[in-house]
Amino acid sequence: MADFFEDDINYYIEMVPHGLPGMDLFDYIELRVNMEENEARKIFVQVASALHHLHTKAKVVHRDIKDENVILDGEGNIKVIDFGSAAYIKSGPFDVFVGTIDYAAPEVLAGRPYRGKEQDVWALGILLYTIVYKENPFYSIDEIMDHDLRVPYIMSEDSIDLIRLMLNRDVEQRATISQVLEHPWCTFVPEDN
Repeated sequence: MADFFEDDINYYIEMVPHGLPGMDLFDYIELRVNMEENEARKIFVQVASALHHLHTKAKVVHRDIKDENVILDGEGNIKVIDFGSAAYIKSGPFDVFVGTIDYAAPEVLAGRPYRGKEQDVWALGILLYTIVYKENPFYSIDEIMDHDLRVPYIMSEDSIDLIRLMLNRDVEQRATISQVLEHPWCTFVPEDN
């Protein structure tokens, strides 16, 4: 943060530009039609690590993780932005929906009180699916609530396994952010060529 100010309606945070060319992940996914698995992994692990830091160190849930809230610099380094829906974990459970419907977990859409960490992991699952398949896994609220996951092709067994763990509709069975980072897909280290 370089500076901040406010008016009668909003608070404003001025940030230093994040690299060149600097674009959000939404635009980057559109440009990188044939993104390789290692590049997808590098981006995703950075987002998951940022989320892990928020959950464990800052005690904050983001509640609006999506491709438009991830900025990349020219070297593939990310920053998570837009903390307008964020909240301290101690403020939960939450009963009001904030964020983006396409990334909302079933328990949130059902109007049940929800804990923010699980919502963030669900949204992270949607994000990984979007990075890999260039589309959202669900096209409506009904599909989010009860529809088999569409799998156009398998990038790798580990990638689809991780997506399924994050998109588990059973909140108690859904992967935690630590389990996400410990998953074989995230810990895989490619051999140097």
